[in-house]
Amino acid sequence: MTGLTGASRAHQADADGHQAPQRGALPAVLWACFLGCSWTWIIGMVFPVLLLRDYGPWGWVVFAVPNVLGAAAMGVVLGKPAWSARLVERHRDMGLRFSEVTIAYHAFVLGWLMMRLWGLWFAASAIGVILILYSRIRGDRSAGIVAVIVTLASLVWLGGGWWLSPDDAWVGVFREQSAITPRLGLLDLILFAPAAVLGFLCCPYLDLTFHRARMATAPLTGMAAFVLGFGVVFLAMIVGTLMYAGLLLPALSPRPFELPQTWNVVLSVHLTVQLAFTVAIHAHEVARRGGAGAIWRMVGLAAAALLVGWWVGIPPAVSNAGSPPTSLTTGEVIYRLFLLAYGLVFPAYVWLCMLPTLRPTNPRTRRAIFVFGALVCLPMGWLFFIGGRSAWIIAIVAVLAALRIIVETTPRFVEAPVQSRDADA
Repeated sequence: MTGLTGASRAHQADADGHQAPQRGALPAVLWACFLGCSWTWIIGMVFPVLLLRDYGPWGWVVFAVPNVLGAAAMGVVLGKPAWSARLVERHRDMGLRFSEVTIAYHAFVLGWLMMRLWGLWFAASAIGVILILYSRIRGDRSAGIVAVIVTLASLVWLGGGWWLSPDDAWVGVFREQSAITPRLGLLDLILFAPAAVLGFLCCPYLDLTFHRARMATAPLTGMAAFVLGFGVVFLAMIVGTLMYAGLLLPALSPRPFELPQTWNVVLSVHLTVQLAFTVAIHAHEVARRGGAGAIWRMVGLAAAALLVGWWVGIPPAVSNAGSPPTSLTTGEVIYRLFLLAYGLVFPAYVWLCMLPTLRPTNPRTRRAIFVFGALVCLPMGWLFFIGGRSAWIIAIVAVLAALRIIVETTPRFVEAPVQSRDADA
């Protein structure tokens, strides 16, 4: 733990020092790879698989468009490094919660899905890769170089899998469309769209790794990095996910499953390097901004999530052959619960606490309104996203809209009238 804290201090000095923002084509490319890989996540590598099962290929489109546009827009909206720095200063605690939940999310999927596919030794190896990447990502330049290596590794392996085993790619998309019957209908897809837009437009502003890139680059260089990072690198990654989605889909069902040999190797490499990179860079942000307490909290949450994932992924929990093919496994239910954080809780915070208001407001009041809104909307989110009752998204949007009006109309201070001394006499 001492080494971890020491590395975080070195990173703090490198990233938070008063250095001139980076300019030029090379920094734009390095940060583009950093951003694209930092956002691929276990969402970009697994969620499109569920969307293909739920809505068909159009589910991927509804996922991809606001995702790419929303993340890229952050580099334009926060046009100057100082704007990003002020936002992080004001909302540091929620940014730390965002990174901590993200690390726990990846730990859960490592224990649930990846350990199920590749075993205990694979999980141990993945943790080793995380530690190696963490130790190598010291400053901005090293982070960019590692990001380029991770980007090339994923793209080369995914392309190699398509070239060596093309018959197993694009199942349910361009090939064998009848092999996958969508679990939900067109109306459900239309109702899913507002949740996708809200989540992917708002969540980037709480991602401390995004702010790291924005604060390290000059205005135009940063804008170029965000556009290239999400419009090229990240988009290529989620197109790759669509390519193998139909292949990986059976692994999410309660029935025994084995990947074809070629794709077994390809996906083990791709998921490992992307997961490890995301966890490593978020761990750096937690360590340098949260201190020792945040480090211990991060490690504890990750360990607990890993154990829960392992527990729900063991054979008694996943081999119930009597379950209908469209039912959700325990692992998928927990995966979707994590997604509610990014589709509801964090976006609601941005919507109610970070978005500028027309007049001055009280931050404590805004946070109280956010907590109330989250408590009201979470049961609706369960019914919508896990229970399959898509119409509940209408109620969620209505509640958030009403709370935003309350934020705009609540006075900043409620002051008691001041009596004069003459009156007291």
